Amino acid sequence: MKRYTIKDLAKLLQVSPSTVSRALADHPDIGEKTKQRVRQLAKELGYKPNYLAANFRNKHSKLIALILPEINMFFFPSVIKAFEEKIRKAGFSLIVFHSNNSLEREMENLELCVQFSVDGILLSVSSQTTNLNHLAEIAGSIPLILFDRVIPNDLIPTITIDDRKVGYQATELLMKRGHKKVCGLFGAPNLHISKERAKGMKEAMIDFNVKPDEDFIIYGTKKEVMEKLMQLFDDARYPTAIFAMSDDLLVGIYQLLAQHQLSIPDDVAVICISEGDSPDFFFPKVTYIKHSGEEVAEHAANMLLQLVEEKPLFNKNQRLEPELVMQDSV
Repeated sequence: MKRYTIKDLAKLLQVSPSTVSRALADHPDIGEKTKQRVRQLAKELGYKPNYLAANFRNKHSKLIALILPEINMFFFPSVIKAFEEKIRKAGFSLIVFHSNNSLEREMENLELCVQFSVDGILLSVSSQTTNLNHLAEIAGSIPLILFDRVIPNDLIPTITIDDRKVGYQATELLMKRGHKKVCGLFGAPNLHISKERAKGMKEAMIDFNVKPDEDFIIYGTKKEVMEKLMQLFDDARYPTAIFAMSDDLLVGIYQLLAQHQLSIPDDVAVICISEGDSPDFFFPKVTYIKHSGEEVAEHAANMLLQLVEEKPLFNKNQRLEPELVMQDSV
């Protein structure tokens, strides 16, 4: 089906394209009779405005972009929902991009944001992203906020939880319960979020005079992490407690312990960082440190909208305080 343009309408009506454009915009300089002719033909032909072209001319689209490193059933769905609700109330629409943890895809997504003339970008970096060189120019022209997976910097505002404190708090609880063989499960080793949470874990162990065992500090994708953890159990090197930095890893832990017929918390204590839903799905219910996607999204939206409205940010690097939720797995 042919997509008709303003030039097509102008040719059929034997008027200029600018007359058609102004008639469709209800411009006062265009007579009512001409407006009616233009609208009638546009309706008959199923004419749809080219918003991309209009955005390019106006430099505003009323679009906000959200770029995610991955899409799973935990954390990010609530980020999408809360963020969309918040910006919609402010008169914006949301478009969501997925980098699939690829720096190349992340850069392609950013280029699309420029082409669409988005008014703002909320970005959680890919596991391949090690610096912000590809963001420097964009950050100078489009309001941009980094969240959750961030790279500390002085240019682009960030919002996170206190990742080192989270790692410390989780491990401190395990230490106080008498555990010395603690295994920590983390994401990609180059991610700031993984490094900080692992640092917090090690600091807590050292404060309790326990030397961290590097074999018990595991990084990688979920598949890689679970394979390394399985190898520890196969070698009969059982940790007495496991700290997982995500809900996704928590699911894998429960499956692995069930395979080895180990009970929680009698054989192995478990604590994780979670949004709060999945810990209640298991028996016993899992002790966790709350990391709310909804809370992060609301704060990020407020920050981004301030930048879009050209209002100053007084706190460019916000950290949300973690909350320990005690249940039955420790």
